[in-house]
Amino acid sequence: EILASGIIGKPLSFVISLSRNYVIYSEVLPHLRKRGGSLLFDMGGYYLTAMGSMFGPVREVAAFTSTNEKDRVNYRVDNDGKFFGQEYEIEVPNVYTATLKYDSGVLGTLHMNSDSIYTETRFLTVYGTDGILYMDDPNCFGGTVRVKKVKADEFVFPLTHGYNKQSRGLGAAEMAWALQQDRPHRASMEMAFNVFETAHAIETSAAEKRVVTLESTFEKPAALPTGYISDGVLSPMAESALARW
Repeated sequence: EILASGIIGKPLSFVISLSRNYVIYSEVLPHLRKRGGSLLFDMGGYYLTAMGSMFGPVREVAAFTSTNEKDRVNYRVDNDGKFFGQEYEIEVPNVYTATLKYDSGVLGTLHMNSDSIYTETRFLTVYGTDGILYMDDPNCFGGTVRVKKVKADEFVFPLTHGYNKQSRGLGAAEMAWALQQDRPHRASMEMAFNVFETAHAIETSAAEKRVVTLESTFEKPAALPTGYISDGVLSPMAESALARW
């Protein structure tokens, strides 16, 4: 809604940063440190899908990665202690930096670090010609959306949609409405594939030291209509937004 209304002008670029400590996570969930795991493939989909829904498909990727301290020792004390002192290897990068170029012309910087402090830190910021948009965690459904304009105090933008608490399965619910109405659904497989290809392109670019051009594309989905926020018996039902294209 903010982008469509032109509040920040023409969006030109964005910065995504996410840090966690996967030493702790991966000692409980070992797949996160193995091929096919990593912070990029675990959490990157939330952030890249959010950007895809706003800016369309990624076209080119240039990236660097690194793996800090591949060889580790498990010092976690679990119920039976069977993994304490066990040596293991970090098989995937734990630091990612990438530059993304979108078909729309928007450029983005992605930074992910899974070998930092346990307290998760994140930000997602879009820079436009007339303002800056600060967004919250795309892995969740709440948080605040803030806007910064020239010579003005930063302000919190009021919520315009429902489902601002944990609402897993929202895409599937909207798909069900789309099937009933014989129309496209918003969380399309084409968008998901472009996100998946982007993640692989980041690793390919870093490994082969080259810019990678993506082959997949998708139509940017229409935004959910605003105003359907459930707040009492007589207020608009939030699900009504899913039933409209």
